[in-house]
Order: sequence, then C-alpha cells, then structure tokens
Amino acid sequence: MRLALKAHIERHYSSRFFGRWLALLFVIGLLHDAQAQQFRKYWYFGYKAGLRFDADGPKVLLDGELNSVEGTAVATTYDGKLLFSTTGVVVFNRDHNPMPNGLGLNGDYSTTQSAIIVPHPGDNSLYYVFTAAASEVPGPGIQYSVVDMRADGGMGDVTIKNIPLHTPALEKLAAVRHANGRDYWIISHGYGNNHFFAWLLTETGLAPVPVISRVGSVISGTLGRLGYMKISPDGNTLASINHFLNLQVFDFDRNQGVLSLRYTLALPGSRGGYGVEFSPSGRFLYASIIQNTHPARLLQYDLEAGDSASIVNAAFQVSGEEHYSGALLLGPDNRIYAAPMYNTCLHVIREPDKPGALCDFSPCALELGGRYAIYGLPNFISERPNRVEFSRFCLGDTTQFRAFTDGADSVVWVFGDVVNNRVARSKGVSAAHRYSRPGSFTLRALFYSGGGADTIVRSISILPLPQIPFGRDTTICPGDTLLLDAGEGHTNYRWQNGSAGRWLKISDTGTYHVSVSNQSCENRDTIRVSHRPEPQLSLPDTVGVCDNSPAFLNAEITGATYRWNDGSQLPRREIKQPGVYRVQVSHTCGVIEDSVIAIPKLCACLLEMPDAFTPNGDGRNDVFGPVHPGCSFRKYRLTVYSRWGEKIFESADSAVGWNGQMNGIPAPVGVYVFALHAVDDFGKPHQKSGVLTLLK
Repeated sequence: MRLALKAHIERHYSSRFFGRWLALLFVIGLLHDAQAQQFRKYWYFGYKAGLRFDADGPKVLLDGELNSVEGTAVATTYDGKLLFSTTGVVVFNRDHNPMPNGLGLNGDYSTTQSAIIVPHPGDNSLYYVFTAAASEVPGPGIQYSVVDMRADGGMGDVTIKNIPLHTPALEKLAAVRHANGRDYWIISHGYGNNHFFAWLLTETGLAPVPVISRVGSVISGTLGRLGYMKISPDGNTLASINHFLNLQVFDFDRNQGVLSLRYTLALPGSRGGYGVEFSPSGRFLYASIIQNTHPARLLQYDLEAGDSASIVNAAFQVSGEEHYSGALLLGPDNRIYAAPMYNTCLHVIREPDKPGALCDFSPCALELGGRYAIYGLPNFISERPNRVEFSRFCLGDTTQFRAFTDGADSVVWVFGDVVNNRVARSKGVSAAHRYSRPGSFTLRALFYSGGGADTIVRSISILPLPQIPFGRDTTICPGDTLLLDAGEGHTNYRWQNGSAGRWLKISDTGTYHVSVSNQSCENRDTIRVSHRPEPQLSLPDTVGVCDNSPAFLNAEITGATYRWNDGSQLPRREIKQPGVYRVQVSHTCGVIEDSVIAIPKLCACLLEMPDAFTPNGDGRNDVFGPVHPGCSFRKYRLTVYSRWGEKIFESADSAVGWNGQMNGIPAPVGVYVFALHAVDDFGKPHQKSGVLTLLK
C-alpha cells in the first residue's frame, strides 16, 4: 500500500511493513490477459478471490492462491484457457503453484499497477511481464521479465527476469495494441517529471529506446505516485489519476506512441484519486476517490460535456462514502466492477455507458464466495476487446449490428430469429437484420481468428410498434365534430398542428397525421376526413297503378330508417292503390322527405271487332278493324278473306284497318271473313275471327 492510502489502511494495520507481511500470509495472486478475444475472462485478485466470465455472466472461482493488496495480472490463451497469473512479485502457473523461477520479481503486493502481461507478437509461447515497484521502494522502477510457456512441461517458467527499463517511476503501467493490430505499446510514467514512456514491443522484441512524451503535470512526492492509468477500449485515449493532484486525459497516437493533453480535471476537495476506468464507448470516465479524512466517492465524468471545467461541473457522484471503491475494471460483459476494499463482494456499474443514475450502480452486487477484494483488480492490455454494438430495436426497423475487433479474421452473426424455417445469420464486421416479430432474441457474434472462435452472446428485445387506432379514412356530417384517438399509454404524442395529447378534436375535413412513441419506438399514421355526401332520393313524381299492375317505390339509403305516411317502415314499397305516398328518411346527417302521386292507369286491353262497316267516304265506319281504346300491342296481325278464302287484306299495324278496297278498286257488297291474332302490352293474347258485312 502507498502512503497516500496509509491513512485508510491504518484503520486495519499499524504500518506499511505489517500490511505487506499480512499480504504474504494471505498468499499471492494472479492476473489475466489473453492474446486476443477472451483476454479478460479470468480475474484473480485480493485475497484468493477469483472470477471467470462466461457467456451467461461471471462465475466465482475458489481455486486461486494469489494474495495481493493491490495490482495483479492474468494471461490466457486466445480461446480463453488460463495460462498464468502474477502479483508482480510471484508468477503462478495455471495450477496456481509458483513457477520454478517465478519468485522475486521486482513488483510489489502494494503497487497500484504492480504488473501487466503482454504477449510476444512474434512467438505465442512467450509473454512479457512488466512490473512497477512500490512508491516506498522506488529503486527498481519499471522492469520486465519473460515467461516461456514451453518450459516446465508446458506449465511455463520465467526465463528472463527483472530487466530494468527506467527509474524512478510512478506506480502506473498500461499497454495497448499498436495501430497495425500486431505490435504493442507499453506505457509508464517517470517520477519527478511529466515524462510518459511508450515502449514498443514487436516480433523482434522490445525496442531499446522508448518514445517520450513530455506532457501533463509534473508528478513528484510520495503520494503523487499513486493512482491508476487506463487506456480507453478503442486505444485512442489515456486517463491518469494522480493521487491528491488531478485526473488528466490524453489523446494517444497508436501509430507514433505520442500523447497530447486533452483535459485536466480537478479532483473534489483535492482528495486522493485512485481507480479510473472508461465506459465501453469511451464517452464516460469513472474515478474513485479514497481518503479517510474526506468522504469516499465514485464519480462519473462525461468527456463530451465540453472543456475541462464543464466536465468537472457536470460530474455525477455515482456513490458516496458508504460504498468505498478502490480499483475499477471494465469486464468482458461491458460492466464496470469496483473493489470495495476489504469486502467479500464487488460493486457493479451495470450500464456504464448511460449518464448519471442511469448507469445503475449496484453496491456489493457480486459476492466472491467468502474471498476478499482489497484495493486492486487485475491489470489488462487495453486493446479493444471483441465487442458488438447494435441499434434500432423496433419491429419493422432494420436492426443494425457492428462488431469491433483488433484481431479477428472474420465475424459471423447468428440473430436468433427464424426466417423461412432457417436461423437467420450474416457475415461481416457490419450486419443488418429485420426481425420477424417482437420479443426477446439471443444474438451470437462469433469472432474467428487463428482457428478459434470467441462468442459474444447478447439478448436483444425487439419492441412492438405503438399502435394508433385510426382505422380507415372516415367521413363527418357538415357542422359536426370528430374526436381523433391516437391510442392510450404512449410516451409522446405529436399531431401535425403541434398538439401533444392523445385526442384531437376536429370539425374540418382534411388529412390528419400523428406520431407517437413508446421507449425508443415511434409510429406514424394518417387519416383522411371528408364530408358525408348528402343522400339523394330518386322517387318519381307520379306513378300509374292498378290491381294487376302495381308500382314499386325504392327510398333505400345505407344506414337510414324510414317512415311512410301510411305507417310503413320499409325502404321498398309495392303500391296498387292510387293516392299520395310521403316518406321521411332519417340518416346520420339529418332527415330528407319526398312524395309520390299514384294515379290509376289502364291495366287491361278491351278489344271488340265490328260485324259490318260502310267504306263510302262519309267519315263513319269507313275502315274495318278492332275497337281498342288506349290499347297498344306487342304483336298484331289482321287478315281479311273473301268468302271463297282468297286473302284480300293483311295488316301488322293496329292503326291500319281494311278500307274496303280490293286490288285498288272498291270491293263488292257482301260477306267477308276476318282473323285477328294479337298480344297486348299487358301480355294478354287476343284471337278473334268471324264474318263481316261490307255495306254501301
């Protein structure tokens, strides 16, 4: 432990020596850094505390023998198999036994970042273990050792030990992948100056000369050496918290290894800053404040809030002294874990990329099975781990997916949705999928590299679109109003006129639209409102009726009711009797009236045939034919014969009769024979025959 923390530690221990001695009694620990995708799967820290991060969450491990007050580190294979761990003093193999030559590294059980493990870019059996000495023992400074996993029958051993890099140094160590995706930068800080050292590790080994950035605050004094240094998940930002001084944020050039100062953030009340960690997106920076003379705090800084002063003013206090926090560490599940100092649990920030209280700080949310977290948590390479981001979660939207990786050769997406009886999937760094239904789906992103695969499992909830019960376009009566309903329970309403309520009262025709939203889903609908057309009755003014030939009246209008003056309530009428028929038709927009006059009409044809006629030109009985007042015929044929059967006249027109001529001359007086075949307009047939007498 450092003197900056001593005021707090003295509650438990009387001296630095006693604290280190007790740490030795507790054993030593282990750190986890994988070559690529699952490099943070195993955590060993504190007093024999251990975690393994599986797809369904962290599992408590009780097999650890590592014991450290502060910094540890862990290494794994690409596919997540444990290799070794260290406190910066002892290196443990995967069976948690010290390696044969794994004792006596020049880190310390009470160094903020006692060690960090970096794989050799050119040999996957070699690992560099960089160590930082404690502030009370500044002599060794920053050194490195090498672990060869081929040694000791594949259990590994330290083959190179305690090679000096620079001294004096702060208790800060960080590492990040080079922009080329293959090499690594290892970053430390000098003591008594503002020098950042960036050491380049390539396939040929560690470069002998570092890149030095002279930037930021000059750090001196015993207390100033304490505090974590972290690099954001994308590798482009470095944060260094300097105990009792400040919190500084730097831009980091992963090509050149050069840092430039972006922000200097004042710590509240000049308190002792210790832990620091970025949210997965890098937008939010979390810092823990530990000092027994002031309340402890866990703060959230929004790095997009503006300049340094704006960021400090907008800082949110995530927790207070009742929830003490030391080291902060981003887990493979994108949650941030905090060591609560001498407790059998870890605090958890469940949503670190959400502002303020939405980050969901949960004190002591992860129990450690009776093992203790003290101040520190493992120190890992800050290369971008495999992670996924997705957006657009509303049914009907195309959900967008994006993978972030520094080392994977390919990415395969399994969306958890069945389309055409097949599980939907895609390949590529970016993908898109439109889900077939609302509900919860299990997304799997498989990152393939070097023959292995790292699988990230996430749950995606596809939300139904908010419903708007407009229905079909509608009509209103002139002068009426209509209440349009956009549906209940929506979070927001927005009508085209700016109204923000569920209902909109209208009296004019036109096209109306509304947008509603629930959570992140928005829906929009349009309804057209027009006037109902005035119903029209098409009754005639008059109709002719008789018993055997009635008239039919139709006053039918959809949705209307009817009342005739004779009491009938039917829309259709059969009328046989003369009279006046009036109707009232009640419809949705009012009442209309009409009337019809029924008059008698000829309903049968009365036809008579005379038995004699006198075609003498006196204007009376000059033509022979049927007598049929008012009749008309569909068919008609009149034929006249001589008494010897000779046809002398024929007509198909009821208006044309026999005028007494035969071959153009007057026929002689005498008896003749006639025959009539006709069908009147009422459909009645008429057949008559007989004799007639032509007189002069």
